[in-house]
Amino acid sequence: MLPTAPGQPVSADIAVAVAEGRHGHGIGTLLLEHLVHAAREAVSPASPPKRSQRITRC
Repeated sequence: MLPTAPGQPVSADIAVAVAEGRHGHGIGTLLLEHLVHAAREAVSPASPPKRSQRITRC
């Protein structure tokens, strides 16, 4: 569990490297979506994701 105050949001910065020929196909976004889903399940399997926890593409 991450050391945060109760009720405080948790955030992280992450980067994914995608091969040059695979850019623009959504591979990085798909990998991040799976990672976020796995992390949420590991932390709190019974609670649905909050609207503020959506992935944003940069």
